[in-house]
Amino acid sequence: MVQIRIPSLIFISYALFLLSILNCKTSGNYIPLSKESIDLSSVLIQAQDASNSLELKLDQSGNSYIDLEISTTNSGLNLMQMIQSGEIVSHYLVLLDSTGKEVARQNLLGSKSTNADSRFSQRLLITSAIQNGNYSAHLELLLIDPIIQELCLNSGSDCPRIKSEILKDLKKNNKLTEDGCSSVNNCQSQYKTSINRLNKEKDTYPYDSVTLNGNLIQYREWNLVSRSSYFSIKVRPEVKSKKFDDSDFKEAPPRTPEKKIESIQEQNIFRKKKGF
Repeated sequence: MVQIRIPSLIFISYALFLLSILNCKTSGNYIPLSKESIDLSSVLIQAQDASNSLELKLDQSGNSYIDLEISTTNSGLNLMQMIQSGEIVSHYLVLLDSTGKEVARQNLLGSKSTNADSRFSQRLLITSAIQNGNYSAHLELLLIDPIIQELCLNSGSDCPRIKSEILKDLKKNNKLTEDGCSSVNNCQSQYKTSINRLNKEKDTYPYDSVTLNGNLIQYREWNLVSRSSYFSIKVRPEVKSKKFDDSDFKEAPPRTPEKKIESIQEQNIFRKKKGF
């Protein structure tokens, strides 16, 4: 019998203070956003023929891969649209072997479909030699979610400036690259940089500052993990004879630190010396 793991939902809630002006002439009241519930158990990862069997093949470039299909019907997540808008900061399709060892991790590739009820295919590159056997796949997503918004008094509608400005760089980046941000740290840095830029612009607009009455704009960071889907993978003969070179697939290694940090106390001293 196939065992299904219970989907896990972990969130880190924090408030980001914005000192900027909303793009409306009169500041209004803050109200909670009405959000569609997210049901991770409705996120399905399966073989394109709806079976539980996959074949590990070689593409024309000699890379080994498996083809999967992802459905988010009734999950409350429109993955491609949310990736393109910058709301989903990181998005990984992860493959584990029967021992729980990670054998592949890849950003979701772009899809023309933005329909929340549609299925879309994903080609997952396998970066190391694997054997015939049972494997599981799941999604890991980082969602940046505003939890309150301001209403413009003159129109009664929301003022989109904060959300559009914070996510502008992420949206632009996702248009330029098929698979979105190259790393989670880069994406998080982008939206925090946008917030800092808005803070500095607070005196450049002839409108009341939202901080005059102590109001805050709050964002919540959600780490979402879908349920696992289970497959048997058969390795084709031509793949078995392939010599794997992980360097063909991996991102560039991180910059080597100038000094190895041994403790938190030493790290703080190092930061002071470096002027951080």
